[in-house]
Amino acid sequence: MALSGMRGLSVFISDIRNCHNKEQERLRVDKELGNIRTRFKNEKGLSPYEKKKYVWKMLYIYMLGYDVDFGHTETVSLISAPKYPEKQVGYIVTSCLLNENNDFLRMVINTVRNDIIGRNETFQCLALTMVGNTGGKEFSESLAPDVQKLLISSSCRPVVRKKAALCLLRLYRKNPDVVNIDGWADRMAQLLDERDLGVLTSVMSLFVSLVSNNAEAYWNCLPKCVRILERLARNQDIPQEYTYYGIPSPWLQVKTMRALQYFPTIEDPNARRALFERILMGTDVVKNVNKNNASHAVLFEALALVMHLDAEKEMMSQCVALLGKFIAVREPNIRYLGLENMTRMLLVTDVQDIIKRHQAQIITSLKDPDISIRRRALDLLYGMCDVTNAKEIVEELLQYLNTAEFAMREELSLKAAILAEKFAPDLSWYVDVILQLIDKAGDFVSDDIWYRVVQFVTNNEDLQPYAAAKAREYLDKPAIHETMVKVSAYLLGEYGHLLARRPGCSPKELFAIINDKLPTVSTSTVAILLSTYAKILMHTQPPDVGLQQQILTIFKKYESYIDVEIQQRAVEYFELSRKGSALADVLAEMPKFPEREPIVNVEEKFHILCTKDSGVLYEDPHIQIGLKAEWRAHHGRLVLFLGNKNTSPLMSVRALILPPSHLKMELSSVPDTIPPRAQVQVPLEVANLRASRDVAVLDFSYTFGTALVDAKLRLPVVLNKFLQPITLTPDEFFPQWKALSVHSLKVQEVVKGVKPMPLPEMANLFMSLHLAVAPGLDNNPNNMVACTTFFSEATLAMLCLIRVETDPQDRTQLRLTVASGDQYLTFELKEFIKEHLIDIPRAQAAPPPAVVQPQLPAAAPATYNDPGAMLAGLL
Repeated sequence: MALSGMRGLSVFISDIRNCHNKEQERLRVDKELGNIRTRFKNEKGLSPYEKKKYVWKMLYIYMLGYDVDFGHTETVSLISAPKYPEKQVGYIVTSCLLNENNDFLRMVINTVRNDIIGRNETFQCLALTMVGNTGGKEFSESLAPDVQKLLISSSCRPVVRKKAALCLLRLYRKNPDVVNIDGWADRMAQLLDERDLGVLTSVMSLFVSLVSNNAEAYWNCLPKCVRILERLARNQDIPQEYTYYGIPSPWLQVKTMRALQYFPTIEDPNARRALFERILMGTDVVKNVNKNNASHAVLFEALALVMHLDAEKEMMSQCVALLGKFIAVREPNIRYLGLENMTRMLLVTDVQDIIKRHQAQIITSLKDPDISIRRRALDLLYGMCDVTNAKEIVEELLQYLNTAEFAMREELSLKAAILAEKFAPDLSWYVDVILQLIDKAGDFVSDDIWYRVVQFVTNNEDLQPYAAAKAREYLDKPAIHETMVKVSAYLLGEYGHLLARRPGCSPKELFAIINDKLPTVSTSTVAILLSTYAKILMHTQPPDVGLQQQILTIFKKYESYIDVEIQQRAVEYFELSRKGSALADVLAEMPKFPEREPIVNVEEKFHILCTKDSGVLYEDPHIQIGLKAEWRAHHGRLVLFLGNKNTSPLMSVRALILPPSHLKMELSSVPDTIPPRAQVQVPLEVANLRASRDVAVLDFSYTFGTALVDAKLRLPVVLNKFLQPITLTPDEFFPQWKALSVHSLKVQEVVKGVKPMPLPEMANLFMSLHLAVAPGLDNNPNNMVACTTFFSEATLAMLCLIRVETDPQDRTQLRLTVASGDQYLTFELKEFIKEHLIDIPRAQAAPPPAVVQPQLPAAAPATYNDPGAMLAGLL
C-alpha cells in the first residue's frame, strides 16, 4: 500500500508501539485524533497526499479498537479521486469504517457505479471489492445490474469477473431479489462452461447460494456440474497454479459437489462414474498436512454426495472401506472425521453390514485419549448395533463404563440400556446388563431405566426367580448405589418368596440384609423399603413372630415421620399387619403392566423430536419406529427405521404420508413384510414451500398374526426445522428492526398464561427452537432479543427478529414482538413461539396398575412415574 513513504504515519505507528501501557497509548491516540480533526476543519489547505496520510492514520486508530466518529466525509471523498493511490485509500478505509446502513455511502453510489462501468480494470476491482465487503440494500438495488453485466461480459479480464461473481454473491445474500431467476438460469449455465478456473470457482460459490434457495430453477445447470467434476477427476486442462499438492482445484471440487447435493437425484451414469473416480484418487494419508487437508475435504464432500444420491452398494462399500482406513490412522483429526462420516453413512440403506467389518477398530477408538473421538465412536457403535452384534457392543460399553469420565457416563448408560432392551437375545441377559449399569454408574442411571426392568420382570413369570436371585447377590456387596437398593428391595419384596429354599434367602435373612441399608438411604427409598417389609411379612409362612415384631417396630417408628408419604405407609402397613389376611389381599402380587404404550407417551416422543434430529417416534410390543433427520435450508432428508421386535414377521406393512399444503414430501417405497428381528430403512424427502404450523401425518399400519395395528403419527417436520440461528451486531440489528416497522410485517401481542421461567431458561428454550439469543441488544435486563433465518421456497432465506419483554413482578405474562419480511411468516412464527411459552397442561402418562384396596398407596414404589416409559425417547 506504499505506506513506507509516509513518514508521519510511520512515526505515529512507532510512537504507539513504544507506549508502555494502555493509558500512554490512549493519550497518544487522542492527541493524534485532535490533530487530524483540526487539519480536516481546514480541508482546503490539505493536499491529496496529506488527506491520504490522515485517513490511513484514522484506519490504524480504528484497528487499535478506538472509535473514529469523524472524517467520514474526507474518507469517502477520496473515492472520487482520479489517481489510484488516493482512490485505493478511499475504498479500503470506507469499507472498514462504514457499514452498509451508513448514510455517507449514499454519497458515493454514483462514483462507485462509474468506476464499475468504466474502462479502468484496477478501478473496477477496487469498486467491486468495496461493494462486496460492504453490501447493503441500496448498493444491491443500484449496482447489481452493472455487476451482472461485468460477470457475463466476454471482454472483461478474469480478475474482474472473479470479483464480480463474489460481489454479486454478497448482494444476493443481502437481497435475493437482485437476481431474476427466470433470466439467470440460462446465464448461469453459460457461466459454468467457463474455462478459467479462477472465474469458475467464484461462479460456483454464487451458484451454490442460488441453488440452495431454488434448485428446480437451475435444473439445466446439472449436466454442467457433472462435466466440471469429470474434468477435475481426470485432471484435464488444469493449470499448474490451480493444482494444490497434486490435487486439481480442491476448492472447486468441494463447491461443485455441494451444489449437486441440492438437487433431488442424479440419474446420469457419467455423473456417478465421475464421482466414483474422484473418491478413488488421492485418498491415502501422507505426512504432508496441507495435502491431507485438501484431499480429505474433497473426499468427505464426495461421501456426503454419495449418501445424498443413494448410490449403488459397490460404491458405498468402497466409501466405507476408505473410511475404515481413516479410523485406523494415528492422526486424531482424520480419525474423528472418519468416525463422523461413518456414522452419517448409517443413514444409507444396506451399509450397516459393511460397517460392521470395522467394529473392532471402532471399539478401539472408544479408548482414545481424545474425548471427541470417544464420543464419535460411541455414537457410531450405538447406530450400528443390531441383534447380531448387540451382546458384544453392550459388553464393551459396560467395560468402558469403568473408566469413562463423568461427562460421558450418563449418555453411555442410557445408550447401553436402550441397546440391551432393543436387541436382547434373552431377558435374563437384559436384567444382567441393567443391574451392571446400576452397579457401575448408579448416579447416571435414571429411574426410568430400573422402572423398565420392573416392567419386564413383572410381565415375565419365568424371569422372576432369576431377577430376584441377581438382586440378592448385589445386596451382599459392602457398598452399593442407592438405585441398586431400590430395585433390589422391590424385586425381593415381590419375588423373594420364590427363593425361600435357597441358602441366605429366608424371609428373616432377606429382611436383615435389606434393613442394613435403611439408615443410609433417602426418603424416596425408605418408602420402597417399607413396602418391601410388608411384602416379606405377607409371604412369611408360617408366620415368624420375631420377624413380625421387628417389622412392626419399624412401622411404629415411622408413624410420626415428617414425610407424609412415609408416615401414611407406616400407619396403614402397621394396621394391616395386625389383621393377617387383609395384608395378603391388599399386597397381592403386582398384575402385569399393559403392553400397549399409552398415546401420551407417543406425544412425548413427538415433542422430543421437535427439538432433536434423532430418536424414537413410536413403539409398541411388535415394532419400533426410529427417525433420523438432516436439514439444509428449506430441504430435509429423514430416514424412518422400522424395526421388528418379534421372532415372527410383520405382514401387510403400509405407510402413507399425509402432508399439509406447505410441505412437499416424497416417501420411498415400504416393503410389504418386515422379517423377524430385522430393521428396514425408509428415506423421506421434504421441501418447505412456505411458513406454516401444520404438521404432516404418517398413516402406518401392519398385521401381526391376525391382529391389525393402525397408527397415525405426527411427524416432527415443524417450523423450527427450517430456522437457522444467526447472530447480528447492534449495527446490523437495529436498521433491520426499524425497516420492518410496517404493521403487517411486525406484530406484537401481550401473551398471558406463560409458564413462569427465568430468562436463562427462556434463552435455552429459544436456542432449542433455533432462535439465536443476542445478549446486549436490549438495555433492559428483563428483556431478550433473538434472531434467526427462515428458509422456504417462497421466502428463500428471510431474516426474522424477535423481542420478548418480561415483567419481573408477574412472570406469567410478557409482550412478544416478531418481525420479518413476510406477513404470513411473522404471524406463524409468533404463534409458534407463543405455543412454546404458554404453560399448556399436558395429559399425564397412564400410571401403573393399582393394588386392590383403593385407600392404600400402591405397593409399588410411590416414586413411580410410569415404569412403562420408553427409554429411547430420552435421547
